[in-house]
Amino acid sequence: MSDSDSFINEVSEEVRRDRMFSLWRKYGAFVIGGIVAIVVGAGAKTWMDHQAEIAAQRAGGALLAAAEGSPEAAADALTALAAETEHEGAAILARLRAAAALIDAGDEGAAIAIYDEITASTTVDPLFQEFAGLRSVLIRSADMPAADAVSALAPFATGTGPFRLLALEAQGLAHLKGGDRDAAGLAFRTIMQDQRAPNGLRQRVEAVMTAVGIAPDDSPVPDTNADTGANG
Repeated sequence: MSDSDSFINEVSEEVRRDRMFSLWRKYGAFVIGGIVAIVVGAGAKTWMDHQAEIAAQRAGGALLAAAEGSPEAAADALTALAAETEHEGAAILARLRAAAALIDAGDEGAAIAIYDEITASTTVDPLFQEFAGLRSVLIRSADMPAADAVSALAPFATGTGPFRLLALEAQGLAHLKGGDRDAAGLAFRTIMQDQRAPNGLRQRVEAVMTAVGIAPDDSPVPDTNADTGANG
């Protein structure tokens, strides 16, 4: 390389360095600010996630503690927890468990009120809304005529909702209560043929079908109760 070429390269390097310094003086503060913002943002997210985890753990512990004791005491403690906690998930779970405790305490009216309030809420997760709605209907349907119970359960027993099979089971029992074995058999067989049906549900339905003489398929089964009554 000639002396002239070396000199040109050195000049070019100085020019590039001057430009870099000039750009750094002009935009360096913004670059540093951006880096700081990224670091602070990541740190803040980590801190918030940690705080959310701590809040969830505290709420979970409070739920367990509130559920101890008599059903009446548990209902009062869980209701208070639902009103006081800032953890949204813990609040809804506390309300649902409070309703269950009220049922155990014999106060079905208060439990229904909680379930209906959750069902009507526009801020509650739809899954909890549907669960609360079904629970309310199940409690009230015990005192309904069979046909009314079947109708009340219909919105939950149709479609692909998460509690469809439980609603079908309740409909089947309501049909039996009303003396409609064919309709009960249809509901029970729908459950047994559904691959998503939990084992516990299958076992309950199978036990009922066996006890009342409903066949696992569409074949007719003699009504042994009717025969026994006729012979008696």
